[in-house]
Amino acid sequence: MKKITLFALVVFTVGMLGCNNANQEIKTVVESFYKNYTADHNSAKTSLLSANLSKLLSGTIKKEKASEEAILKSTHPTDKPDLIEGDIFSSLYEGPTSVSVEKIKIDRDTLSVTANFKNVTYKTSWQDEILLIKEKSWKIDNIIYKGESPIGSDAKKVLKDFIKGG
Repeated sequence: MKKITLFALVVFTVGMLGCNNANQEIKTVVESFYKNYTADHNSAKTSLLSANLSKLLSGTIKKEKASEEAILKSTHPTDKPDLIEGDIFSSLYEGPTSVSVEKIKIDRDTLSVTANFKNVTYKTSWQDEILLIKEKSWKIDNIIYKGESPIGSDAKKVLKDFIKGG
């Protein structure tokens, strides 16, 4: 009986250590992404984004540049080109000044992070939900806006709508 109890304790301890390592990896991905992010999607560290989200971001940036070039060559070169204004990686237009992970919910190869965002300039704080998927390592796949004044429901929808022209 002692052997079974000891074995169960060892399995539980090893499982908890693995969970803590996964949680730390996830926290590192989220906090690293936002550490140098300036609320300008052109500055996003795409190596921490999923292939799908990175492709949408790249398509958005290409469309913005093409619009800018077309406007400059037009008869109205001072017109405003198509571009996304405001932060797309959080629900506050001005973006966060700090981010911390509050809760992590893992479900096989996907997970959801409840993140606490703050913007000290505007004296505001809020929570958004960050979805990550496993692509060799954990990658940010979407941000579900939970704050008071988001530009849409989530980052992927904002990017898709912009690319489509909506």
